[in-house]
Amino acid sequence: MPPKVCVNKLKREMKDFISAPPPHIPAIHVNEGNLLEWHFLIEGPPDTPYAGGFYIGKLRFPGEYPFKPPSILMLTPNARFETGTRLCLSMSDFHPETWSPLWSVATILTGLLSFMLESEITTGSLETSDAAKMAMARASVAWNLRQPQLATMFPQLRNLPSPGGQAAPPAPDVADGAAEASVQAEVAVQQVEVCDADWAAVRIAEARLTEGDPAAAAACMDRALKRHRNGRPPAVLLMAKAAALARAGDLDAAAALAQEAAALPAAALPPPAAPSSNPKAGEVDLAALDPAACQRAWRAAAQAKDEGNAAYRQGKPDAARAAYERALHAEPACATVACNLAAALGALGRHEEAAAAARRSLGVSTAYGKARRRLADSLLACGRYGEAAELYMELVKAVPGDAALQAALRSCQSHASAESKFA
Repeated sequence: MPPKVCVNKLKREMKDFISAPPPHIPAIHVNEGNLLEWHFLIEGPPDTPYAGGFYIGKLRFPGEYPFKPPSILMLTPNARFETGTRLCLSMSDFHPETWSPLWSVATILTGLLSFMLESEITTGSLETSDAAKMAMARASVAWNLRQPQLATMFPQLRNLPSPGGQAAPPAPDVADGAAEASVQAEVAVQQVEVCDADWAAVRIAEARLTEGDPAAAAACMDRALKRHRNGRPPAVLLMAKAAALARAGDLDAAAALAQEAAALPAAALPPPAAPSSNPKAGEVDLAALDPAACQRAWRAAAQAKDEGNAAYRQGKPDAARAAYERALHAEPACATVACNLAAALGALGRHEEAAAAARRSLGVSTAYGKARRRLADSLLACGRYGEAAELYMELVKAVPGDAALQAALRSCQSHASAESKFA
């Protein structure tokens, strides 16, 4: 038995609703054996795709009502919301943080109708055409009457005129069934289109990572994830963005995304209609990433990177080198860590190794200016003035006001000129 506060509140709201129902919500039905379960009837407003439609839904109240919100479900196919699925609305149990105990059933259902008339997407909503919504509106009364329990709850449905002007028949209607099947087919096609778009984004991200552009890969996945901003994104999209962030050097953020992906069903995104061929050497296969394993690796790499940074700041380049090498053992393709390793090796006077580490960094992120600077400095220290001068010239063009770069470029050019004289 619900608490007395809840029972009294619901009884009072039931009385108020029956005496003055909100516009376009003509009736409710309260379960005599369970006061916490209500059914409601929405009438499609005129001049909308829902005109002529009658839609039944359900409210499930928690025992803590009115201090916690109810769940909201639609039962009649309507082409706006999935049926039998909890809807994510500001007044539903999806968002207890926005709930106000001052709200009532009338407030909730008025808000639901308002959201129904909009096009915003949320968990449990559908994206369909106005034609699909109109088809389902025409089919709604007959569908409701084919459900004996619902028809008993709202007997007024039997007396409603159908679109043809006659009383709505309780028997199945072939056209109604065809309309429902048409809407379901439309939704299925849209889901396939989203799935194909997701896989296309993954393939683009793989290409960008293979090319050495993790920033572009991350941006591509951001766009793909926006399609799922009000729902649960497929794990492979999260892992694709995580891999891009890890390569760019944001290992903590990558690990957090991997943790989120590990909690999702592995089959959240169906296989692509046209699977890619087996990746060649050097190519990235994002679909093969294991979220749990990546999370562990990126956490370990992040910790080692932080230890290396601390050691480097303390003037301990050898300890920094060891920490960066541990980080690269955990995540071999991290541009930031490889660049930091180049700095530590340079501080130890191991300039050839520093140049190799800088090249490793640029192999992951070709536009990483800091790694390009490390490589130029290492080549200068190795006496490879011509190669260093070319890099410094590129850097000076990118940052024309950097006096240190200009001085390094002049030094390289001077040494290169001297070498050419004695050659």
